[in-house]
Amino acid sequence: MRLILSTALLLILNTVLPASPAHITRFIRLDQFGYFCIDTKLAVVADPRAGFDAGDAFSPGTGVNQYEVRKWSSDEAVYTGTITSWNGGTTHTQSGDKGWYFDFSALTAPGTYYIFDVTNQVGSYQFEISDDIFGAVLFHTSRFYYYQRCNFAKSVPFADSRWTDAAAFEGPRQDKHARSRYAKNDPSTERDVSAGWFDAGDYNKYVTFAIQPVLVLLDAYLKYPGIFKDANNIPESGNGIPDILDELKYELDWLKKMQDATSTNGFLIKVGVDTYDNTGSPPSSDQNNRYWVPECTSSTIGGAAMFAAASLQLKSFPSLASYADDLKLRAENAFSRAMVTTSNFTTFQTTCDDQNIKSGDADQDAASQLANAVVAAIYLYEANIGNNNANTYKTFVESHYTQINPMANYWWGPYDVHVENALLHYTTLTGVSSSVSNTIRSSKINSNTGMSIGAFNNRTDLYLSFMYDDQYHWGSAQVKASLGMSAQNFKYYNLDVSNNESYKKTAQYYLHWFHGLNPLGVVMISNMYESKADSCINEVYHSWFADGTIFDNTKLSQVGPAPGFIPGGPNKNYSVSQISPPYAQPPQKSYKDWNTAWNGSFQEASYEVSEVSIYVQACYLSLLAGILADAPDPGTCDLPLAVQVSKFTLSIYNNNVRLDWSLYEGNYIDIERSGDGQNFRTIAQEKADIVFYVDQDLQAGTYYYRLKVIQSDGNYFYSKIQQTRIENSFQFSQLKFNFDNNQNVLLLENAGSIQIHLNYTLITAQGECIRRNQITIAPREIHRISMQEFPPGKYFFTYLDGNKVMTKSFMKIN
Repeated sequence: MRLILSTALLLILNTVLPASPAHITRFIRLDQFGYFCIDTKLAVVADPRAGFDAGDAFSPGTGVNQYEVRKWSSDEAVYTGTITSWNGGTTHTQSGDKGWYFDFSALTAPGTYYIFDVTNQVGSYQFEISDDIFGAVLFHTSRFYYYQRCNFAKSVPFADSRWTDAAAFEGPRQDKHARSRYAKNDPSTERDVSAGWFDAGDYNKYVTFAIQPVLVLLDAYLKYPGIFKDANNIPESGNGIPDILDELKYELDWLKKMQDATSTNGFLIKVGVDTYDNTGSPPSSDQNNRYWVPECTSSTIGGAAMFAAASLQLKSFPSLASYADDLKLRAENAFSRAMVTTSNFTTFQTTCDDQNIKSGDADQDAASQLANAVVAAIYLYEANIGNNNANTYKTFVESHYTQINPMANYWWGPYDVHVENALLHYTTLTGVSSSVSNTIRSSKINSNTGMSIGAFNNRTDLYLSFMYDDQYHWGSAQVKASLGMSAQNFKYYNLDVSNNESYKKTAQYYLHWFHGLNPLGVVMISNMYESKADSCINEVYHSWFADGTIFDNTKLSQVGPAPGFIPGGPNKNYSVSQISPPYAQPPQKSYKDWNTAWNGSFQEASYEVSEVSIYVQACYLSLLAGILADAPDPGTCDLPLAVQVSKFTLSIYNNNVRLDWSLYEGNYIDIERSGDGQNFRTIAQEKADIVFYVDQDLQAGTYYYRLKVIQSDGNYFYSKIQQTRIENSFQFSQLKFNFDNNQNVLLLENAGSIQIHLNYTLITAQGECIRRNQITIAPREIHRISMQEFPPGKYFFTYLDGNKVMTKSFMKIN
């Protein structure tokens, strides 16, 4: 027994445990995902003096070199510095915090680190320095729109198994058979208004609320197309179209139905229920009847703008060319319809929505409708350049652009960002009057919102993303992201070239706010723990992830909300005095991480701070895309020897693993594989000018890869280790699978020596079973399954292997 105990003790003592600070403090605040190598890196050290956490005092080490950056893996100090007080040591009233800055911009070596307070012997959350950060954040925040799809099943492998659900609102008198709000008992008013996104935390769908997010996302793709990939693990992934456009197309499909349902080329204004009890969790459990609200000038104008802008971005994809042409025609018809219903854009309907259908008021005021009409005309002009009717739209724009904000009020603030984007884009188009172009650009240049580079350079806000108190209202996170986007527009359109670097930094710090550089010290994105966030939002207001369900809280419930959902943000106008916080807090602390809607005696109204929405999400994604597009080129990091391989990634298709990399220097590369992450063997050697390798025909299991880069002098170094897992080998005995797109046929080959008896199912990307069959394949035989009768798209071939369901996906192109 003594020998056994000694051996066990020896094993414990010799085990290498992951290093990290022994004690973590939430008062060292930073971007928990990280920073680019050569960018400004400022952490905020906070001592709360007002607000809900005023009793949690923190006295940081203010002496010389009392702050360090340490490696997360080894605790080795790699940078030492001294913190500096904000504003002479005064308390920042908007957050209620006294603060200091720790500037570690000089540290450029890539790695995973934390900040350490030597005096107090406490550390921060971890963060990364790299040329390649925010990838997981972009992935999850983009997938928000997949989970928001109405009338669409969320199924494995696209949905995480924790957040699967059948298609919602598919029943009688729901979205495919919705009736008029004014004729609820009349079956003749039934319309198919299925597809589209849930607008926010409820399950309703609004044409007018879609205008800004659709146009913002389209503009983000226009500016930063290389950022949006075709690999977000949605059913359309792999079809050659960036997934963000596939998500937008799902919304556009719904908008087309909203136009078709009028028979006038106008648009219905919204779809929803006539009760506040719209809270089924998951969404497919909601059996409420659904209704549509009739056509309105606001929805028709907005529909014209969205269709016109979308046609421009989709037309470059051959498979979507006819779809884009249809959108353009629809936009023109809607614009013509609006000319009639508004008496040539002079009189607008502003009371179409009586809110019998709950709960948001979908109406828009006359000023907003005229602005959206100008936006529609801008995109219609671009779509018709070279055609005879282009001048009609140009004349409309140039006759009305000074009548709309931000031109009319000379304030390019954060509330009309889709209009700002359209106006600035107009200045780049051929044939535009130079005087109009110059007037627009000058107006933007000369507009000083007080919430841009001046505030950043002057450190007006302790947390470096300044907004006035009045901007901390319901949906303040959208304002925060929009201000970052507005700063990016200065740089993108070269409006103030000498200050481009300042605009870039300003935008970055509005993004850092979302990632933890805020007085709450949390990542303002739900459930990002698996993406290396240490402290983030655990609850959001959403009917799916409602209070008391298994989706309630990331840490306290069985499942918690899905990753990537962004709440509305701090709201100093929070309405319920009994709940503090958010009530009676400094503006930046007017938030609570909770989702309760009713406590039995008064409305808690958590949705005033924690409700998610398609518009907050769109503005954040546009800001993030601009930051990623502006990232330093690979190679800017101060590279230690072990990380001279950049952008080393793995991707899986079928039972193959593809390795992609960028190499700074080297002569040859040994590709090494391991089954345990410890013992590696070389599986191939490539010359250094090769940038990818495919490891083929692997069985199910976990695989680790690294690159051994051999230099001309014989020295070598290793890349970081990457891990992946193949769930299925996609083989039944000796079954081999292939899809021939030329003949539209599945080929199932029995490469073994015995018969295979196979029960299989063919499923569409929407989860519909289109064929089931039982077949026998003789040894060395190839069985053919024709797909000629089915439309192009993604399909799944599933079969039973023992007690496991095996799945193989394929794309039918023709």
